[in-house]
Amino acid sequence: MSTRTGGLNLHDVRTWEPERARLFLVRHGSSEGNRGGVLLGRGDPPLTHAGEAEADAAGALLARRIRPGVRLFSSPLSRARDSARRVGSHIGVPVRLAQALVELDMGRIEGRRWDELPEERARWDAGPERYRFPGGESLGDVVRRVEAWFVDAAAEHPGDTIVVAHLFVILALSARLLRLPLDEILRFYIEPGGIIELHRAEDGARLHGLYPGKLI
Repeated sequence: MSTRTGGLNLHDVRTWEPERARLFLVRHGSSEGNRGGVLLGRGDPPLTHAGEAEADAAGALLARRIRPGVRLFSSPLSRARDSARRVGSHIGVPVRLAQALVELDMGRIEGRRWDELPEERARWDAGPERYRFPGGESLGDVVRRVEAWFVDAAAEHPGDTIVVAHLFVILALSARLLRLPLDEILRFYIEPGGIIELHRAEDGARLHGLYPGKLI
């Protein structure tokens, strides 16, 4: 496997072959912390009843899409882990936890709202890719850890993979696979329970499905 220098090189992932491997990126269901527009990163609130239903809907949809041999990975945070277990119950696959899939660390402003932090919001708006949350991570940090994990995970398995994780983790990995700038991928928004389906392509990946989550 060659050295990575500035972005995911899918040609290094020899087993992620065209028309064979697909990647399903699933946002966890709604949690108590997703209410009210608070900044939720490493906090660990439980799923709401609506979030459980969203995860079940995602699992039912995936049961119609996946093929035998699929793997199911999840962030260890409870809102993702419990969503993944519900997905797994629909497809008959156990959940593998991966610390690399944990949400962006928002540091000292975790649990607050952007409208309470006008200076920080201005810095974020000026360049989300470069912005570092006070005492926490930048989007670049998330990209690096998720990218490293994915290259290793994909090299182990030629088939379908489901990842249940968080908004910024999903957008970071999508940006690399689709070869889009991080600032551009932030135009995407995935509702709780939403799914992005990616297929391997010679020049990166192709978006083959976008399932909106709450509208499923």
